[in-house]
Amino acid sequence: LQIVEAPNVKSVLARAFCDCEALTTLHLPQATFVDRDAVVNCANLTTVNLPLCPTLPKFDKCPRLASVVAPNAVGPVPQNARFVLLKLT
Repeated sequence: LQIVEAPNVKSVLARAFCDCEALTTLHLPQATFVDRDAVVNCANLTTVNLPLCPTLPKFDKCPRLASVVAPNAVGPVPQNARFVLLKLT
C-alpha cells in the first residue's frame, strides 16, 4: 500500500497507519478526526493532506515526512515538527 486516497473517510482511529513502511502519500479530504497515534512508523511517508482536520497526528517515526497540508489544524504541532511543513491555503 503506497498511496491512500480515501475521500469518504471521516475519522481515523489509533494505529490505523502503523508500520506502513511502503506508504508514501495519505490523502483524507473529508477526515475531521485523526487520532494522535494513527500514523506511526511510516518510514517512507512524505506527503499528508488533511484539509478539514483540526488536529494532527504525532507522525512518530515518519522521518521522510516533508509536507502536511492541514489549513484547519489548530491543535498542537507534532513533536517532530522539523519534518512537517504546514501549507496554509
